[in-house]
This record gives sequence, structure tokens and C-alpha cells, in this order.
Amino acid sequence: MSLISYASPPNNKGNTQNEDIESKADKALFELSLAELMAVRLSGQPQGYGIFQSNVNQVSDRSINLGIVVPLKKFPYSSASVLAAADLAVNDINSNGGVAGKPLALIRADDEHLPSLAIKLTKQLIDEHQIFGIIGPMTSQSTLDVLSNVSIPSHTPLITFRASASHLNKVSKNQLFYRLTPDNNRQVDLIFEELNSKDLLEKVVFIGTKDVYGQEILSGIEEKLKQNNKALSHKLELNTLVDLNLYNMKDQIRLIERLKPTAIIIATRPDFSDIVLKKLETYWTSQIPLILMGDIINRKYAKEKGVGDIKQCVKYIVAKQSDEATSLLQSKIKRIFDVTVSGNDTGYAYDSVMLFAMAKMISTYRNISFESAMESITREGHIINYRDYRNIIELYDKYGKLSYHGTSGKVSFDESGENLAANLSWDLLSDQTTESSLCKL
Repeated sequence: MSLISYASPPNNKGNTQNEDIESKADKALFELSLAELMAVRLSGQPQGYGIFQSNVNQVSDRSINLGIVVPLKKFPYSSASVLAAADLAVNDINSNGGVAGKPLALIRADDEHLPSLAIKLTKQLIDEHQIFGIIGPMTSQSTLDVLSNVSIPSHTPLITFRASASHLNKVSKNQLFYRLTPDNNRQVDLIFEELNSKDLLEKVVFIGTKDVYGQEILSGIEEKLKQNNKALSHKLELNTLVDLNLYNMKDQIRLIERLKPTAIIIATRPDFSDIVLKKLETYWTSQIPLILMGDIINRKYAKEKGVGDIKQCVKYIVAKQSDEATSLLQSKIKRIFDVTVSGNDTGYAYDSVMLFAMAKMISTYRNISFESAMESITREGHIINYRDYRNIIELYDKYGKLSYHGTSGKVSFDESGENLAANLSWDLLSDQTTESSLCKL
């Protein structure tokens, strides 16, 4: 793929040229299979080491490198969707001149859902491949560990498209951390509002893991209930070191059933979510109450994991994104990679790459800090989107303050890197509209 090198971005008033360039980029990606999405190992890497590159936009002496960390082996479908979206962003950028005249290369690391491995791999990405930014990891605990042990010490910016722990903002310094998805405080607000609106506060049960995500949801819900002179009827906290497949849970579930709860909140690590639902369905003998879950599950994942009829009792939180833009991106991924998109992370992944590239361009050409450059494109100002990448310097010079509206919707980072424009909503885990006798809804 040819790249355009230039000292200052050329002017492009219309969209026709951009559309032609994107069409060429699409054609280049048609040869990239799903298996190849992560299978091109970087030269010199020993077998078993989880760092890979694309066979289209490869690392070179000229490339400027960006790292992305996903748990491909643990969550292959959602990880593949994220990588496909990120690859599309890289191709859109390289088709429009790259980053300051250099091709952008996205280096992928498979952390296998292990915080210790995420730390090891991100350190290697910085030390050996000189990445200028980190996208991911997918979970709050891994993101917290990478932020504390790698991102902050090396002053390498990190954007998360998934981790929701509110504690991350307290740990981050110097605006190194940016979060596209809403944090756990907003998830707690949504859960409580749902319970309150349906008059279900009387007997609420909590099932969660003893990790950052589970504990933040638990403490938030307990505080909300306390403010309304209520309390949890029961809480079951699961150790993340336990193999939940081997953990019976029958006695705990029967105890919860005897309490006759009005609602159950499940806040576990993602790979526990389907197992907990299956065990509830197995051991519960009467009608199941409303089950509320955070952004730890989606319809496709539940179907792949064989979650049964209990799906009809579950509502889960989703990040509300720009429907039109997200639909276009997801159909593009499906057409090029033959990957059915899982969840809304694709829009966030695409925007993460685009925001990094835009901020790097402004920082390089106008000699300002990366943090200042990111602030200039994610506050209130002249509205831009991903099609404006080619003209980002011209737009920055003209308006000074820009407002990025991406495939995930508007992005507006505050001083702590929180996306104030991100929204949440509820979705049903089952796509069936008929009522089920299994659920007391």
C-alpha cells in the first residue's frame, strides 16, 4: 500500500477523494483473513510469545507504532471484532498520509486475560517496539495494573475502550489515561434507577467477584440502598482464583432462592458471567426474579457460551453509541473480515486509534504536548469526525478547539480523561419478545 508523505497535511475540501481512498484501503484488507488478524508474529519473537502484527500495515524502520492489548485466546470473537475495527482505522489513517508522514503500525498483544502478562507485554511493546500509546487492556484489573506499572512510569498514554473501574481515574496522572466507556459510578446509577423505578428495592441480592469491577459495583449499590434506608438482603462474593466450573454453588443459590429476592445483581469478571447464569438456571426451582448485569456480557457471548432460557430474565448494560456510524462500521467489518461484531467495543476501538493519531499529528506539527493535543480535539469546539483526519492540522489552526464525533458518538474528555459524552442504556439478553414462565418479570 502506497503512503503519502508530506510536511504539512494537504487541503481536501470534499469527501469524494476520501471515499476513493477508503475503497482502496478496503480492497487491501480483503486478503486479510480472521486467522491472520493475530497470526503474523513479529520477527525475532520466540514461539508462544503473544506479540503480533498485521500483514498489511507492518512494523518497519519508518513506522510509528501503536500498541493494542486484547485477550484473544480467552475472548476470541470480541477480540477479533476489536482488532478488525482498529485495523480499519489504521488503514483509513495510512491511506490519508499516515502520522506525520510515517505509516502507522498497530502491534497486537494477547494478554490471555492475565494482568501479569498484560504488564509484561506492554513493557516489551514500549522497550522493544517504541509504541507511543497503549489501547486496552479489556478488563479493569489488567488496565489498572498496566496503568500503574507501565503507562505512568514510562509516560505512555493509555486509552481504554472497555475498562470501567472508577478507581482508574484516581490512579492516573498527567492525563495519561483516557476512558471512552462510562465508568462504574454511572453503571451503579443506572442499576439503582432501574430497581427503584420498578419498585424492586426491598430484597436485592448481589453476586459478584472480588475484583475491582465487582467491588466497585457492590460498594456503590450498598451506598445507594443506604441512602434510601435499604440494605442488601444477601451478597455472594466469588474469589477470582476459583475455577467456577468446579464450584458447585448449589447451596448458595438455594439459600438466595429461599430469601425470595425482588432482584439479583450480577457483577462478576466477564468469564464468570455465563457460568453464574448457568448455575442459577440449574439450581433455581421457582420463578427467577429480574437479573441486572453490567457491561460484562452480551447476546452473542451468551449464545456462544450456551446460556439457556435464563437469558429471558436478564437485562444488561450497553454503551449507547451513534447508531448510524456504529452500524456502518459493523457492516464494514462483516463485509471485509466476515466477522460478526460482538458488542459495542468496535466503535470505541476505531475511535481510540483515530484519536491517538489525530493527537499525535497535532503534537508533532505544532510542537505541543500530547495531552494538550488530545484536549484540543475532545472539548467543545468545531465538530469533526474521522473523515477529517487528513485536514486535522488545518482545522486545528483555524478553530483551535475541536469536538470529535466518532463511530462511537461524541467524545468529550474531562481533565481526568473521563468521557463525559458517553451514555449507557439497557438491553435484553434474550432476543425473544415472548414472556417466559421461568422469569418473574
